Amino acid sequence: KAACRSWLGNTTITRMQRICDGPVVTLLCPSPFVREWLTQHYLADITGWFVEATKNDARVNRVELITEG
Repeated sequence: KAACRSWLGNTTITRMQRICDGPVVTLLCPSPFVREWLTQHYLADITGWFVEATKNDARVNRVELITEG
């Protein structure tokens, strides 16, 4: 999805943390607006991409979106 890629352009992976129910990936968004927009429109897709990419390793089961501050 090209539109999603443009929204993710200034978003960075800040950590992958293992917790009891499996690894969680944290993405840093450039603004609260971008975080909310991605949450509403693409969080399920983003999570699915990480689940697929990690299916042969420690499978990611959750993605959280944050902003600085």
